[in-house]
Amino acid sequence: MLFLHIISCISSIARTANVSSTQIQSAATCTTIELDNTKEWKLAKLVLRFPEIIDRCVADLTPHTLCDYLYELATTFTEFYDACYVIEKNRTTGMHFEIANFVITNNF
Repeated sequence: MLFLHIISCISSIARTANVSSTQIQSAATCTTIELDNTKEWKLAKLVLRFPEIIDRCVADLTPHTLCDYLYELATTFTEFYDACYVIEKNRTTGMHFEIANFVITNNF
């Protein structure tokens, strides 16, 4: 259930910023990411562990390892989302700007 909430948050951010998944993926390939907050670092390190987790699940035949990882990922994302501005709204013009340095792509 928590993981569905995270997907909803990510989709809402993209919708609010009026950014398509294609634009996010394009920006992710040519943008330098600067991580300034410890919550950003924690989330980035956890995301990078995904291939290792999949390998471990396959090698050890332990699918619950993936469930544990996804729970930790959802919890860490929530910490990041609560601690870091992801998108801001200009109070004068009402326009949205400044998507966070940390970009998560989704394919749904």
